[in-house]
Amino acid sequence: MHFLRMEKLSEYARLYPVGASFCALMIAVHVGFFVWAFVTQSDVDVLKRTFGAFYTDPMMGIQPTYWDYFTSAFLHADWMHLLFNVFFLYVFSPPLERLLSSWLFAGLLLVSGFIGNVFTFLYYDAVSSIGASGMVYGLYGAYVLLMWRIPSFLGVAERRMVWALLIIGFGFSLLFSNVNMSAHVGGFVGGFVYALVARYVLPRREGVDGA
Repeated sequence: MHFLRMEKLSEYARLYPVGASFCALMIAVHVGFFVWAFVTQSDVDVLKRTFGAFYTDPMMGIQPTYWDYFTSAFLHADWMHLLFNVFFLYVFSPPLERLLSSWLFAGLLLVSGFIGNVFTFLYYDAVSSIGASGMVYGLYGAYVLLMWRIPSFLGVAERRMVWALLIIGFGFSLLFSNVNMSAHVGGFVGGFVYALVARYVLPRREGVDGA
């Protein structure tokens, strides 16, 4: 079972350094903003919007900086938001990181988050958006592409799980108005296209099982 994580945290970090590093960084950033807000007696949401969030408001002349397209993925609205995204990355990163290599997998996460924010910029006139949802849906996109291109990638039950989570995820995205659906769609497209390109960078290994 590729999604069953039995490793100790130290072994997980050794085997999947990118997945472990991204999860750890997101947690550290979240804690850091709360400490910063406590020490300076500031509003944590204002700090996030000022330093790293993808924030645009043409009426006030506010546009996101170039780095906001990346940094916003490491900020989260609350603990539940953070834990959901970190849990998903922790569980579903390993098969992709092992198949793609750490460098290509890091690129997948960054590109997916970036494209998610590009879609956000194109869809919304004014928005304040944070969270790793673009990266999460980028993983979905990569899984869909690789399941299509590599018949042996994942088992039947795991394929069904990916499809079920994807459908449920998009369904919930449509139900809640505070969910950035454009980031989800953009992340999925970014992950799918990135995996398509990466597939041709990799040697032709049709026997790869994505373990």
